[in-house]
Amino acid sequence: MIMRVLFGVLSSVGLVGAVFAGWYMRKRARSRKQAVQVIEAPASESPLAGLRHRDWQVRLQTVQALADERDPEVLAALVSRLGDPDHDVREAIINAVTAYGAEALPALTTVLADGERTAREATVEVLARIGGQPVLEGLLQALHDESGWVRVAAVRALASSRDKSVISALAELLSDPYAEVAQAARASLEQMGTAAAKHALKAHADSAPPTVTPEVAENGTINLTDEKETQRRWNAITR
Repeated sequence: MIMRVLFGVLSSVGLVGAVFAGWYMRKRARSRKQAVQVIEAPASESPLAGLRHRDWQVRLQTVQALADERDPEVLAALVSRLGDPDHDVREAIINAVTAYGAEALPALTTVLADGERTAREATVEVLARIGGQPVLEGLLQALHDESGWVRVAAVRALASSRDKSVISALAELLSDPYAEVAQAARASLEQMGTAAAKHALKAHADSAPPTVTPEVAENGTINLTDEKETQRRWNAITR
């Protein structure tokens, strides 16, 4: 009788132990699966995702890692981030996109037409660095941009051109309502020094009222807390 009871108790304990062991093994298996998923998730994520990371340093490192790539998908991703809010990241993207040369022109033209102001301004810088006749149309388009800062960038980018269409376009900007644009146009025409450029300057001087005082360009859009950005803009105006 005692042996039978003891055997029953041992059997019950064994059953409980077996149930516990099974529960524990299943828990371990779930833990291992979750750990594998946590480790594998970043690996399956596209490296381009870093371009939109909230930390500017991560975005900068991502751009630097992609700088040597020559892939249409990478180019499209970089162009889409030309308006990055951080100056250093934006400069790195400009350099990376410039390396694509003429291959980047279709995407850049789209940004000039539909991009935000900062992206359009950065696009003009890319076009200026690529240089050559193929970028001329895009820069001429930027001379009519609604943003005075974009127009200033385009004017300065065209300062080394000798194309008659450029001189004519710059002459029109001598009367631009924003002082920085008009000043940049004048400086570019003076730098060209051609007969046509000198004629444009003289014609404007003869026709402009002596009391014209252009408004200051878009001061409300400048982040004065960003010293690097403020200095860059000032250099763009005074150089």
